[in-house]
Amino acid sequence: MTALLEVERVSIQFGGLKAVENVSFTAEKGQVTSIIGPNGAGKTTLFNAITRNVRIREGSIRLNGREISHLTPLEITGRGIRRTFQNGGLFGQLTAIENILVGLHTEIHSSFLGTLLHGREARAQERAAIARAKELLAEFEIDAPENIPVGQLSGGDQRLIEIARAWCTEAQLLMLDEPAVGLSPPVRSRVLDAIRGIAVNKGVAVLMIEHTMEMVLKGSDKIIVLNGGKLLASGSPAEIREDRTVAEAYLGYV
Repeated sequence: MTALLEVERVSIQFGGLKAVENVSFTAEKGQVTSIIGPNGAGKTTLFNAITRNVRIREGSIRLNGREISHLTPLEITGRGIRRTFQNGGLFGQLTAIENILVGLHTEIHSSFLGTLLHGREARAQERAAIARAKELLAEFEIDAPENIPVGQLSGGDQRLIEIARAWCTEAQLLMLDEPAVGLSPPVRSRVLDAIRGIAVNKGVAVLMIEHTMEMVLKGSDKIIVLNGGKLLASGSPAEIREDRTVAEAYLGYV
């Protein structure tokens, strides 16, 4: 299977601190690739490098075979990479539809003057965007009243709205930073079903940071294990479950 994302011998350094050292892995379309590791392992730093929020010191990051480590964060988004953050990113005072419309703003191409004058093109694009937002809410089985701010919704619905907003422009690579944090087991299962659906049914490459090992082992096609900024292990859930070095590094985690 051809890799969509290729991370090759990437190193990231902040002053004298080596946050990531010589890490390589791939992420494929239609699969969920999880990155696990204790706090300080370099997981989020690696995410930040892929989205170009931090610079790599050495190595290569390629999307569809093309180098992207020199691009700006905006250009990275333009290549079809979307991301959620571990501390959330919804506008609590806005409704579910309004939050998804924020994610759809890049799809609205009407002119500034046309928007100001509420021209035909602007109105048509606004109607299409609202229809798309409603489709996503239905697809993700989010029962959110149209007039209720998302800050009043359950944690599970909020997390699904975050994922729907990230994917609303049909990204090639969807990066999820701890999507199950703070969720109960039944809600985690619902979120995992949505993530697997995006990968398997839509052919999207999903790259996920997650600490909930049950969710990682159940929902991943491949697991990347980091420890101290270095690649400790890589393999299928079954291979990682039986890896003694992983068990030793994660005493108390697995």
